[in-house]
Amino acid sequence: MVSSLVSHCLFQSACTNAIPFADDPLALPSDPGPFPDEHHEIENEITGLFTAIYKLRSRQNTFSRICRLPPEILSQIFIFTTFTNVEIQLTLPLSLIRVTHVCRHFRAVALECPALWTEIYFPSTPWATEMLKRSKGADLILNFRKVGDRLLFDRTLGKIEPLKEALTQVHRIQDIELNAVATAELNLLFADGFQVEAPKLRSLSIKKFTNPYAITPIIEPRYTLPSKFLCDGAPQLQRLELVGCCLPWQDGIPNLFTSCLTTLVLSQSNGNLQQPTLPQLLDVLETLPLLQRLELEYTLPITPDDVKFLPRSGRVISLSRLQRFRLKGACLECASLINALSFPIEATIKVDCDPPKEWLGGCSALMDSLTKCRGSALKPKELTISGVSINPPSFRITMWDKVETVKTGKSLLPCSLDVDLKGNIDSTQSLKDVLHVLLSGMDLDGLQALEALATHWTKNMWGRYFGRLPQLSRIRLSETGAEELIAAMAPRLVTGTRSQVQSKMYFRALKSLTLDCVQFDEDDSYGLVVDKFIDTLMLRAEYGADLHELVITGAVKLIHEDVDLLKEVVALVEWDGVVDDGYDDEDYDDEYSDDYSDGYDYPY
Repeated sequence: MVSSLVSHCLFQSACTNAIPFADDPLALPSDPGPFPDEHHEIENEITGLFTAIYKLRSRQNTFSRICRLPPEILSQIFIFTTFTNVEIQLTLPLSLIRVTHVCRHFRAVALECPALWTEIYFPSTPWATEMLKRSKGADLILNFRKVGDRLLFDRTLGKIEPLKEALTQVHRIQDIELNAVATAELNLLFADGFQVEAPKLRSLSIKKFTNPYAITPIIEPRYTLPSKFLCDGAPQLQRLELVGCCLPWQDGIPNLFTSCLTTLVLSQSNGNLQQPTLPQLLDVLETLPLLQRLELEYTLPITPDDVKFLPRSGRVISLSRLQRFRLKGACLECASLINALSFPIEATIKVDCDPPKEWLGGCSALMDSLTKCRGSALKPKELTISGVSINPPSFRITMWDKVETVKTGKSLLPCSLDVDLKGNIDSTQSLKDVLHVLLSGMDLDGLQALEALATHWTKNMWGRYFGRLPQLSRIRLSETGAEELIAAMAPRLVTGTRSQVQSKMYFRALKSLTLDCVQFDEDDSYGLVVDKFIDTLMLRAEYGADLHELVITGAVKLIHEDVDLLKEVVALVEWDGVVDDGYDDEDYDDEYSDDYSDGYDYPY
């Protein structure tokens, strides 16, 4: 052990005091001094060899087939291979740069292709500026938007400047898409009023920043476009969408409305006082002969509070190419505009009304105006009525001109009319009156399918409005009203000849019935008693009005034995097999709580 310790000490001493040999090639002097010229020559020779290798590789690439393509074709390939998914493009703003990093030839072709850099996505500030340079004189598409709930730009002047710089080249901008912008950003972007001419602008969309899912709502101040916004005109503008932005109607009709417009969307918050007058709005629509889509949300002429019934308008504007029409506002305000329009019967109509000042007057004026603008009575083939009950939060009526519905009740075709009226109905008599007003303007003789959701109609209402329709072959009922419908289906005469009983029977053409989320409970006042249901079906079958198909989904308190009995009466019974006893798990837990004590835990 002593010898090993001595050897270790001698080795450490030798390493510390060692002097390199003069002929040792690895020995370095304490001051190496400047590199000799031979070293620089070696470095230059290495650089030359690398340069030669690069040149040889470039020559080698010229033999590949894709590099022998003409630059025009290769540029088009680059355009097709760029990302078309907006969210991917926003999260990976450098995706286009990858094309320039493949080889020298690819980079040269890509940099000489301005069309590859024309669709600029902000918020990538440095690359947005670089893409603007590389686009040269090509037409631009500017997109300023967010992905999901995360804004991809900071609300600072530095992040807005690249977009503001791009807007200075408005002479070559085709599309402008500003999504989720705040009032502060808009004030910075259009501080000079944007009093320019946009000769190539085809689409302009400005949507204010909103976050409906925020715990603390962000109260954004209203923004009004400058009175001379695009005052020099945008002759090729085809799409105009302003959401959350007000127009300065008090200064006259803006210059944004050109004869080339095919899409016009004006949406602002309720209670905004900057709304056009009816003559102003009609003057605008009269200059839009190519309009195909019109959406106005709280941008309708205000009707005075003392007006209960709408007078007839002597001026009617024809929108012969209109395909989609959506209004949102007060009931009489919507009716006032519709009353002054005329458009094709094929156009789809969506009307979302606030509570009318007077139920019957508002509903009647609205339905009359819808009938007038279409040029004839509404003739639905399929009809959905939801929530028409005593004291609902709202009710809705939807109609289709064609029938193509899956068994779940979801139509495969766009509806031709969708009216959503919010408010409360006071009594059963008012319910009958409102339902009468809604259906009086319709020709229901051709109705083939009816869907009723959350309704509280009586037996007489079912029979009066739908019982004698000759082509009504399919009914889908959801949640409530099944017991009254089945009562209306029962033969009203049990004696007499077969023809006499059939003549008094409602729903003679009914072949398919769907019951969704219906209670089969005889103890519930709204429950459907299975025995009465089966008796009604058997009586109808006896007089030649048997039901061919019965679909039951989401039923409450329906058991297998009841379904077996129904299968003996109806040829085709489809049941989802769900057995619901009507009790919630929480109610069960409360009834049999773990806190129950039998008394034996007490010491006395």
